[in-house]
Amino acid sequence: GSSASPPEQGLVLDSGIEEELRLRHLQVADAARASLGLPVVEYAVTDAPLEIKTWFDPKCGKSTGSVGNSDSLLRAVDALVNQAGVNAVAVVARFPDDDPEDSDCYREGKGVDLLAGVEAIISHLIVKEFKIPAAHAPAVLPLPLSPSVS
Repeated sequence: GSSASPPEQGLVLDSGIEEELRLRHLQVADAARASLGLPVVEYAVTDAPLEIKTWFDPKCGKSTGSVGNSDSLLRAVDALVNQAGVNAVAVVARFPDDDPEDSDCYREGKGVDLLAGVEAIISHLIVKEFKIPAAHAPAVLPLPLSPSVS
């Protein structure tokens, strides 16, 4: 039978992520590679901050938003695809830090995920342009510890 070649995954980090927060994300990627064997072969940092904005659409209550520098995102993915030969990509973008009331409500299973709308925009941009799987995670400052989260 034919054997498909294993995925070569790339990681894109928003240059708007503070240095300490970027290091935390790289440590997680290294840990996933070491413990789970994930094939993260290369990472790239965008040449400009992505300038993510989030808001609720007042008409329907869904979360949405914008990527200020989507061209910078596409250049970073392009470099990973064409120079490192990746065929799947994960993106970590710096998101605005939540209003604590919104995030507490969402963490307790109530309310709308304010980040999901822009996360979908980011993934769809990459899939449409490069025809490869794309995943996204937001970079935000660590939330205060909540003893009620299990």
